[in-house]
Amino acid sequence: MRILFMLNGLTHYFNLLTSKINEQPGIEIFYVYPKEISAAMGEGVLHTKEGVNFKLVELEEKVDKSNGSLYYKGLSSVLEEMKPDVIMVAETNIRSLMYDEQLKKTIKKQDIKVILKSIPFRLKQYKEEIEYARKEISKLPMPLFNSLPVFVGNFLKLLKIDKLYKKAFLDKKALKQFIEKLDERKKIFNYADAHVNYVEEAYDIYGSYGVPKEKIFVTFNSPDTDTYFAVKEKIKKLPPILAPNPYRIIHLSRLVKWKRVDMLVQAVANIRHTYPGMELLVVGDGPEKESLKEMTRELKVEHAVNFLGGVYDAEMFGRYIMCSSIYVLAGMGGLSINDAMIFGLPVICSVCDGTEKYLVKEGYNGLFFREGNQKDLEDKISYLFDNPQQSAEMGQHSVHIIEEKININTVVDRYVKAFKAVAEQKIA
Repeated sequence: MRILFMLNGLTHYFNLLTSKINEQPGIEIFYVYPKEISAAMGEGVLHTKEGVNFKLVELEEKVDKSNGSLYYKGLSSVLEEMKPDVIMVAETNIRSLMYDEQLKKTIKKQDIKVILKSIPFRLKQYKEEIEYARKEISKLPMPLFNSLPVFVGNFLKLLKIDKLYKKAFLDKKALKQFIEKLDERKKIFNYADAHVNYVEEAYDIYGSYGVPKEKIFVTFNSPDTDTYFAVKEKIKKLPPILAPNPYRIIHLSRLVKWKRVDMLVQAVANIRHTYPGMELLVVGDGPEKESLKEMTRELKVEHAVNFLGGVYDAEMFGRYIMCSSIYVLAGMGGLSINDAMIFGLPVICSVCDGTEKYLVKEGYNGLFFREGNQKDLEDKISYLFDNPQQSAEMGQHSVHIIEEKININTVVDRYVKAFKAVAEQKIA
């Protein structure tokens, strides 16, 4: 069975997962990737061919100016040559399969099945999206009335004509346009022969757009746990990379606003007087790095916050985690939780990308704090600092969850089952 991946770029963590899938009997993977970094990828994401054992197909990525979607130049010829059974595509690229006439003919002729690797991150159910839009639209200003002389505008407002006009014309028009876009999304979701997702909420979310449950496959998400566990055993025989510190927390992710690393810096400034030597290791790079460094200077904690940059060597990565006491994800994210758990850390997090619900069990291997609540975050950090024995036990529970429930092998098995079901048409 030949699978063509079309997922914007080659990220180091997904390369390892894809390679593992490619090793499964009867599976052969081709991976289309852009010559330049994809327009769909965020800042600070590492693109590399390291860890790749599958066949690579480099194509030029283009942007369709009519709808903003991405497509690959020459993809039709690749399909004719490779003859894949299944294409797994990102949402940013699927429109090209739907609307490019040559691609449509090739896909139909070769009976290629399409799987959408959909990400329900911050995606609401269909009706919830409409209700949310309705509320937001009602807050929009009215340029027509704002441009009138003040006394005229005030008179119309007194008669409430402005609100009637807005509700009857402006709001109605804006909502209609939004629903048209939402229905386009619905069309995209239902074009795919199947979906693979990383959270079970996908059943309800995509189901609300009309996607049958049997077409939705939940794989969960995982880094290459086999490699990390092997590296972990090697690290145990090495001296600590940093001097022991019971009050060292670590962040593992890109430095972007929604990761809320600023909350961690603030926590160091607020509670370090209670915990002498408290330290924050920041593993990751990104556009917020300089502003975060400036923040440490303003709060006079620059000596307590160590910016290590992007660390992609598995051994070095693991050594920094294993010399820390707690992993804290203050904002959005997901896969870094798996990383920390593999190396035996308790986890403190809030609302992430949905995967935290399957990985972190309150009081068992971690703690949840109220989203955006600085004081609650600091209280949770303090609790684990004050209870080192319980914190260590939580770290061991983290390892057990990875070993027994969600790891590279369980995730690969779920991907393979999805591919086989779609290719063999075992779905409705």
